[in-house]
Amino acid sequence: MLHSGFDALLFPTTPSPAPLIAQRSMFTVAGEEVRDLFLAKNTVPASGAGLPGISIPIGLTGHGLPIGLEIDGAHGHDRKLLDLARRVESLFDALPAPG
Repeated sequence: MLHSGFDALLFPTTPSPAPLIAQRSMFTVAGEEVRDLFLAKNTVPASGAGLPGISIPIGLTGHGLPIGLEIDGAHGHDRKLLDLARRVESLFDALPAPG
C-alpha cells in the first residue's frame, strides 16, 4: 500500500499533563472541568483506525509526572515508525525512574 504526504504525525500524547492521582477522575484544563477520558483524545483516533502509534516520554511536569510525545505512522509502516521513534527518543535526555 502506498502512502504520500507524511511519514508520521507528532503531537502530545495527552492534550494536558496528567493530573495528580487525587484528581484523576475530574480535573480542570484551561478553566474547564474534564473527565479522565479527556486524556485519551490524542491516542484513540489513530489506534481505532488501526494505524501504528507509539508514545515516548520526553519530559516531566513540575509535579514529576511524565509528558509524552505521540508518534503515529502510516498503515503498515510499523517498522518505519519504530525507527523514527528511536531517533526522536535519542534527542531527549533519559528521565529519572519514578518514585
